[in-house]
Amino acid sequence: MISGIVAGSIASVALCPLEAARIRLVADPKFAKGLFDAIPKMMRERGAVQVLFAGLPAQMAKQVPYTVTKQ
Repeated sequence: MISGIVAGSIASVALCPLEAARIRLVADPKFAKGLFDAIPKMMRERGAVQVLFAGLPAQMAKQVPYTVTKQ
C-alpha cells in the first residue's frame, strides 16, 4: 500500500506539467508547436511553480487512489 502511494505521488508530480500543457494546447492550438514547446512558454507566462504544481492536488486525488487499488 505504501509503495502504491509513493508511486502515485511520483507519477502525479511527473505528469502534472505535461497535463497542464496538453490542456492549454487543446484550448489554444496556436499557443505552441507541441508539449515541450508549451511548457517553457507557460513557465515564462505564469511562473514555474504555478505551471508545474497548479493542478497537483487534483491530479494526486485521482492518481494515488487508482495506483493503490490497482496493486
